[in-house]
This record gives sequence, C-alpha cells and structure tokens, in this order.
Amino acid sequence: MLVFVLLSWLYGLVVLVVLFVANIVFFFKIRINILKKLLFPQQKIGFRDKL
Repeated sequence: MLVFVLLSWLYGLVVLVVLFVANIVFFFKIRINILKKLLFPQQKIGFRDKL
C-alpha cells in the first residue's frame, strides 16, 4: 500500500516537472519569436517558423 502511494506521488511529481519544463520552453519560444519579429520586421516569416 505504501509503495503504491509513493509511486503515485512520484508519478505526480514527474508530471508536474514535465509540465513545468514544457511551459518554460513554450514561453521562451514565444519570446524568441516576438524578439525576431521586433528585430527583423522586414524579413519574411517562413512557414517553418509559424509551427
């Protein structure tokens, strides 16, 4: 029983860490895209950058 509680707690912790890291990566990607648009507004934004 205790092992199950520990495993579920560990699983929850891993999910939280993954979500946290994903949010940081997503946030920085948006920030970099905004900076690119501000620094190089004359450049055409390719289809690859929209994804």
